[in-house]
Amino acid sequence: MRTIALDGAKNLVERSAPDPTAGPGEVCIRVNTVGICGSDIEYYLHNRIGSFIPRGPLVLGHELSGQVVAVGSPVDPSSSSTVPGSGGHGVVVGSRVAIDPSMPCRVCAYCRAGRHNLCTNLKFIGTAATVPHLAGGFAGYVVVPRANCFLMPDDISWGEGACLEPVSVAVHAAVRAGSVAGRRVLVSGGGTIGQFVALVARAFGAAVVAVSDPQQHRREFAVSQGGDFGIDPTQPDDMARVREQTGGFDLVFEASGAAPAVRANLELVNRGGTIVQIGSIAGDVELPLNLVMSKELSIVGSFRYADVYPTSMNLLASRRVDVRPLISATYRFADTPAAFALAAERGNAIKIQVEHDG
Repeated sequence: MRTIALDGAKNLVERSAPDPTAGPGEVCIRVNTVGICGSDIEYYLHNRIGSFIPRGPLVLGHELSGQVVAVGSPVDPSSSSTVPGSGGHGVVVGSRVAIDPSMPCRVCAYCRAGRHNLCTNLKFIGTAATVPHLAGGFAGYVVVPRANCFLMPDDISWGEGACLEPVSVAVHAAVRAGSVAGRRVLVSGGGTIGQFVALVARAFGAAVVAVSDPQQHRREFAVSQGGDFGIDPTQPDDMARVREQTGGFDLVFEASGAAPAVRANLELVNRGGTIVQIGSIAGDVELPLNLVMSKELSIVGSFRYADVYPTSMNLLASRRVDVRPLISATYRFADTPAAFALAAERGNAIKIQVEHDG
């Protein structure tokens, strides 16, 4: 099969690799569409994310959809789910599926507590965090557990299906918030994940959705997709005006990963409010923690997702979360380097995807 592998910073190389084989409890999927995530961009630019450094050529891509071409024997005849909409349910050769790229062990203390995203033995495709590395969606085929496959309705495109993973990041963040309905929401950071969070917040019944970002295009885009306000954080009067109109924000989703924004959110959120930290921050941040005490704030982290894929697929299938406008460009597989170069500019594009030939 054809693969595009990262072999050093900004060095994407097409390579040939053996077609993978589905083992017990697994399926082999012919990849149709794969999205470029922010973590893919970091690997592309720096050949690392924090302490995670590829130990050889790395096939990126964990946002993907495709068609099942082979199904391995079940580990246990009763292991296939009978719950409609759950992972693996109804998955057969020929099924159109979107993929959960995370593979928890399901036996550690965190997995037994239902917090699979915190699994101490987690495997994940397309990342240097898993050793040996597991090839991601910039390969012709991937093998994943059958339970990681979610059926796509016929009227959902391959590109929409490949957005199931980032939608799940946003849904998990909303779950971590405790409640969104009726609350005044600020999304700090209008990049890809921030835009998905804004859509999910609206779908979950937020009374107000505002998106704060220095880039004008991102602010305008968020409003065009149903947001109430686009705020320029570099203009204090802009934020003050919106806070006066709305009565402030009960819930802040921090999706920028920018230290100044992280600090400012403690000031911006209302008394008794909640801050959900989604964005990764490059270094340590000094925070006015007395505000957490005096305002009785709740600060929670949100890491990837856990058991939200059925909800996310329902949002996609019903188009209560319509991701189609977020897909800025789709490239051919042979043009993957150009797709990464555009995504790395972090300009007006929201989501860049690559479609496999044939």
